[in-house]
Formats: sequence, structure tokens, C-alpha cells
Amino acid sequence: MILSVFNISKAKNEAGDEIPVTAEFSDGWICRPLPFKCTITPRSPVTARLVRDFSQ
Repeated sequence: MILSVFNISKAKNEAGDEIPVTAEFSDGWICRPLPFKCTITPRSPVTARLVRDFSQ
């Protein structure tokens, strides 16, 4: 559901420039992406309300 109702994009710095995302992963038997900055915004007011209502 998250991917269908939100836009996920690169975060921006104070100057408004996109912060690059580097492909870094954890070590070990199970590799997963390391945390990175991003911006998550609802695709529309309708989807924002849908998520709010669903979470209550």
C-alpha cells in the first residue's frame, strides 16, 4: 500500500538541491540497504485522508 499512495523521492538540502543516494548495504549473511534520507509525500489529498483514516 505504501508505494501506491505515496511519492518517494530524494531529500533536498538547504539550497534545494537533491541529496544523492548511494547504494550502500549492511555486511553479513543478510544484506539490507543502509538508512538514507528521502522525502515521502502523499500523492493526493484523497490518499492522505485514506491513510489517516486507515491508521485510526
